[in-house]
Amino acid sequence: LAPKAPFIGYGGQFEGYEDKWKTANTTNWPYLEVNPDVTDGQGAVLPLPARAQPPMASSGLLQAKAGASEDIKSTTGQYNGPDPGQAPHGKGARHKEARNDMTTVFHSAAEVRVLVGYLAEQQAAWFSSQFFGPRAPAFLGPVFARTAFQAQCHGVTAAAARVHEDAIGIGRTHHLFRLPEVLEQGAATALSDDPFVEQLRAQLTSPDVALRRLEALATPGVAHEGAQVMTGDFVEGTEALLRALAGVYVDAFRKGIKAFPFVREA
Repeated sequence: LAPKAPFIGYGGQFEGYEDKWKTANTTNWPYLEVNPDVTDGQGAVLPLPARAQPPMASSGLLQAKAGASEDIKSTTGQYNGPDPGQAPHGKGARHKEARNDMTTVFHSAAEVRVLVGYLAEQQAAWFSSQFFGPRAPAFLGPVFARTAFQAQCHGVTAAAARVHEDAIGIGRTHHLFRLPEVLEQGAATALSDDPFVEQLRAQLTSPDVALRRLEALATPGVAHEGAQVMTGDFVEGTEALLRALAGVYVDAFRKGIKAFPFVREA
């Protein structure tokens, strides 16, 4: 099993509550407290503690495993799909197309999520964290030398999930920041794709740029204050639902309201 991700925060935030925070990964505490009076020296309250991004499996190990699997198949003649010499229009080609389609879905889920999280934090101030604030690189860089951007995305996702669930409740529901497991895994994988990450970072240079990009990914929607149930299915109609969610968020940001769209689990 992979080790549980630690919580990252400023030292003064945990003072007096160390015993609970030390066991937060093993004990299901009903709540965790922090000191709110830790400031950045200019009077601004620092972000709440958040989990670090969990360690990712070594890409080298994964490639070695895949290579070994292919060696075994070529030696034994046992393949998952059709004979490797089959024409490219057979099942193998369809499987490849299906994988490409899923990669597009995972990229879309990650992009819409990060854009909404960035705008909710940097433009609409739906929560007090500053994972994409100007001081974030200095704070995260020493801890996450190679994955600071992924840590920013993880942090803003956790903050957004919290405010969504305060409005929606926790139950048989899904929303942009609490997706079905396969989409959660796919979105996390997308953030390890360097070309995709560079394209995404380019859309986060300012709230105006991010909002224009989100609008380009959206179908027009109407936002209402608070929890907002949506029709759709994350399993069968993922891309259409992601576009509809993006449209609601675009409308909410333009109206200056807090909207928390969600779907009920089938």
